Amino acid sequence: MTIAKLISDFFIKTNATEKLFIPVDSEILRQYNLTRSPVPQKTLCYAPFRNIYFGHNGKAVSCCFNRTHVLGVYPVNSIKQIWNGQNAEKLREFITHNDLSLGCQYCNNQMTARTFDVIKSKMYDEAPDRNGYPTVMEFELNNTCNLECIMCSGAFSSSIRSNREKLPAYESPYNSNFVKQLEEYIPYLHEAKFYGGEPFLVKIYYEIWDKIIEINPECSISVQTNGTVLNSRVKDLLLKGNFHFNVSIDSLQKPIYESIRINADFDLVMENFGYLYEYCNNKKISIDISSCIMKKNWFEAPDFINYCNRLNLGVYFHVINFPAEYTLRFCDSAMLKNIHEEYCKCEFPESNPVERKNKSIFNDLVSKIYEWYIDSLKRENLDRKINTIKELKEALTEGLRMHIVNTYNIDEEESKMKLEQSIFKLDTILNKLPEDMHTPEIFKKVIQYAPDINTFITQLESRNEVELYEGADIFFEKLRDR
Repeated sequence: MTIAKLISDFFIKTNATEKLFIPVDSEILRQYNLTRSPVPQKTLCYAPFRNIYFGHNGKAVSCCFNRTHVLGVYPVNSIKQIWNGQNAEKLREFITHNDLSLGCQYCNNQMTARTFDVIKSKMYDEAPDRNGYPTVMEFELNNTCNLECIMCSGAFSSSIRSNREKLPAYESPYNSNFVKQLEEYIPYLHEAKFYGGEPFLVKIYYEIWDKIIEINPECSISVQTNGTVLNSRVKDLLLKGNFHFNVSIDSLQKPIYESIRINADFDLVMENFGYLYEYCNNKKISIDISSCIMKKNWFEAPDFINYCNRLNLGVYFHVINFPAEYTLRFCDSAMLKNIHEEYCKCEFPESNPVERKNKSIFNDLVSKIYEWYIDSLKRENLDRKINTIKELKEALTEGLRMHIVNTYNIDEEESKMKLEQSIFKLDTILNKLPEDMHTPEIFKKVIQYAPDINTFITQLESRNEVELYEGADIFFEKLRDR
């Protein structure tokens, strides 16, 4: 196998919006639809037709897994303009043609891998259709948070932004006028989801919750919480609204939990979790646990399944990609092989829907670990093969060529021109390398620590030579520290 082939194996083949329509394979679509309830479904995904997601910076998207195709930006655009705008209609058109290339790469990958049990598009199947209005809204309006979790960043924690990143406080664009605009949409809502930061510390959420309880008390209010905030104000609110919870708990062992969720008190969180559990049980509504799986706690994944099965709870595992020192993704092949083997020894009951769902979630984690194991073998093979800048440049050039072929619907001449432009930028970076780092090691780190190799290629393509050159010093300094 050539060096170029080795590195091209790392690329995720994506489709650009320039192409007409590229529908999901009909057989895969048929198998996917068989796993949906109720069946048959008329549309591959209902998110663009029933859901709107408001992010920290005012950007509104169809769902949190497609953040690249922006529907609009508040307050530049009103909620009505966002929902009825050209970008929203364009995404609906693509989805109507079973085409996931307009930012829906996450679900496209799950579709191709046939992991239908956990594919995110199915989240919106049960959302009702109400006169063309969104029936689900997701809110990620502010990063106010009291914790500094090791796998998080200032984008999602005001404490990290201030204490770890030493950056000024984030200013949210959302205001009382936003809440006022929501009043038109609240009567149609089936569910409203709230993320943080920590939702119970976000002031504007209380305004929205009061409006939902006043206008549409039957609306399901789902909160993703770290479980640290449960004061009298929150308890009074729970008595009025139809609240559901997903509680973030990354370990069932106090020392490990507190080493991950910095500033949290494990005993207090478990006490609060017990209160929320009883609240949901009494109202016969759902409560789930989310756990970020990483180096510190991978061995607890089976314990979470057993714990949640005993309490009749759903469990969700999130595998983190960064920081590199905590993610499992970039472990060596020996460690990943060991984790996969340990997971494969586990057996879980399937006597009820919750147990079956939890087992499916665990099996998806097992598959992800195996996928990373295969990637680690390729990465280690690549490390052995590339020994010179020339060899690395050849490999990256082939990667660029593959990226252009699989991303753009353009002729050979245009492809050649794009490739030449990207190679020129690649030379710009190579020439900027400090003398003491003028080796392939620097690029091996790029390959190792990028979420996928395509990220590096996209950055190379989207930035101009000046940006690349001026940013190189900081970029290399960060890699030097790893």
